[in-house]
Amino acid sequence: MKNTIPELTIKPYFLLLLIVWVPLFLFAQSDVVTSLGSNYSFIESFSFLGPMAISPFWTLFITSAASCFGLGNEYIATNPVLGNWVVLFVSFVLVGITTLPNLMKVSKPIGLAAKFLENKAGYIVYAIIIISPYLINPEISGEMGVVSFGFLDIPATAFLMIALAIPYFIVVMTFRYFLEILIFLSPIPLLDAFFEFVKKTTSFLLVIIYFFFPTFGFVLSVFIFILSFIFYRKAKKVTKYFQYIYVKPIVARLFDKEQTLIASKVPSAVKKMLTNAAFCLKCVTRKKTGKLPSKSVCWFIKNDEDIFLCKTRFLQKPIIENLVTADDNKLTISHELHYYIIEDQQKTIKLNLNKNHSKLIKELAAILELEDLGKVGIAKMHEDLKEQGKKGIQKITQIFNSSQITSNKKSILSDE
Repeated sequence: MKNTIPELTIKPYFLLLLIVWVPLFLFAQSDVVTSLGSNYSFIESFSFLGPMAISPFWTLFITSAASCFGLGNEYIATNPVLGNWVVLFVSFVLVGITTLPNLMKVSKPIGLAAKFLENKAGYIVYAIIIISPYLINPEISGEMGVVSFGFLDIPATAFLMIALAIPYFIVVMTFRYFLEILIFLSPIPLLDAFFEFVKKTTSFLLVIIYFFFPTFGFVLSVFIFILSFIFYRKAKKVTKYFQYIYVKPIVARLFDKEQTLIASKVPSAVKKMLTNAAFCLKCVTRKKTGKLPSKSVCWFIKNDEDIFLCKTRFLQKPIIENLVTADDNKLTISHELHYYIIEDQQKTIKLNLNKNHSKLIKELAAILELEDLGKVGIAKMHEDLKEQGKKGIQKITQIFNSSQITSNKKSILSDE
């Protein structure tokens, strides 16, 4: 099993520090204008964060087109990655893949899955754009303070930007994805296409500002971060739940990824606890469970005789919650169309497992001695698929179509 990095949890005080350090740094200078001039490359890189976080592939396409034709500021026009015609073509294809499904309600679930993958790729794309000049021409960083990685010297400002991009992207992309979910759940048919148009237009305008007025673009990028931060906590809960229940199963089907009772990727902090594990699966809490808030994505584990939930945290010890039920309050399992519900009869515990675990449910029920409360949703789904003979992408859109997901609007937005 591969070790994975524990889920990065951004604390509010850390985000506030990121917000206030820039003006404090500027005010600490004897001459703000001189300070801005000496940190111009940093300001340029930061102003590029805004459009990249709003629409990564579209921004990549615009800047790549500008670079290929020698347009834009010097950094874009001479960037070795952006000035590549292969990158321009690939980014154009990726824009189509991540945009077209969002224009129709029926294919919107596929579009949201594509956006999920785009967000993951956004971090990598930005880092490559920032460091590519130093990979091609190492002499560029000759007179700058550098961070050395043996085979590569990266200027401190570039390294700082790559580090700052991680929390920036997490906050802004989470908020943007949250808006996409809200619009998807709305009853207005054309709202999805309108929002897609607004995102593309906003990204395009931010890129133009970045080309000609990077300092103003810097201010706008900071403003976008602050606005996103205000709604970050609520947005994070909704997006994590939505991605786990609806997006991850689509991604797993697209890549033909099957689950096992011991998940293929378990964080090292969790792996240390597994001495004689019967199962270790990702789940999401539907209601507050001990120290775990509702809609927490965590690990559902049975190790020896202990049954517990474990939530990993960045640079902190995991949160452990034991699931102890009396004989007259046994756990039960019920089946909805998109997920499974494991809860106790007194409704103090309520967990969801997504459809990735379909083939494991019988084994899991046997291990936990769960009382099965019915398979109405699953049976209906299998009958529909059998009747219509759907396969591949059609099968995915059938299971995760717009009307079915919208019917679960309350579970997505509210806490139980």
